Amino acid sequence: MTGRTSAARDVHGKLGAAAAAIGTAGVVLGFLAGLAVGANRAATAAISTGSGAPFVSLLPTDFAVLPCPGQAAGAPCAIIAAGGKRLLVGAPAGIGPGRAAGETGLPDVVLLPALGSGMIEGLDEVRNRTWAEGRRTPLLVVGMAGTSSIVDGLNDAYVQSDALAYLDKASSIGFDAAPLAALEVGPGDTAFDTGDLRVIALDAGPDALGLEVSYGGAVLRLFTCGALAQRMPPQEPDTVVIACDGMAGSQGTAAVWPLAAPVNLGNRDGR
Repeated sequence: MTGRTSAARDVHGKLGAAAAAIGTAGVVLGFLAGLAVGANRAATAAISTGSGAPFVSLLPTDFAVLPCPGQAAGAPCAIIAAGGKRLLVGAPAGIGPGRAAGETGLPDVVLLPALGSGMIEGLDEVRNRTWAEGRRTPLLVVGMAGTSSIVDGLNDAYVQSDALAYLDKASSIGFDAAPLAALEVGPGDTAFDTGDLRVIALDAGPDALGLEVSYGGAVLRLFTCGALAQRMPPQEPDTVVIACDGMAGSQGTAAVWPLAAPVNLGNRDGR
């Protein structure tokens, strides 16, 4: 669950103890390379989805899906905003340096519907940038079988780099927050649950998972291009589907990958 191998834990522990005198004050500076702070505050947050794109005004009780900043062309990637939480779906290459004016905040979890290169090549960027920008705890990465191996490998690769970055920044970042943590799920398993916001993994074939996100009575279902269309459940009331072009047929697809504009699923308070 922690996403670290025993060797990584030993090295982190020794280096962390040696550097502990510096302190571990956290500074929240934003999401990825240029997203500003404030995802969880009660005030309305203005979010831009890219150069020239209209702003979307979000409240903590809103339920919306936003295009990822800096995502590679064609990559299934999205930021789900619901209940004051931010769920990053996919981590394609280039997501780290992406910049979008406005506020989305640090991600609370990374959801990986598949483990192909187009879905995970930017995971190290997400790991390192969110840590440098104020993440205070290990970042949870949820995906299918094999996710733990990827997470452990990244954490091992950055053991020494983490220690040097921690010392260089004079403890403005928490050393123990650097790693990723892994949770492997299968169809029907709960991937993320805060009580009012819940994510369930769906059967989408041998090489992918679907995601069902429920909040405030509305339901969002996401399927990557590796999902099998015949595994997709039938459309239900108050359900929005995001999938590849033509995949969902008449099942009520609201948008296709890559997202070109936000998808609004409403507000829990009916605003």
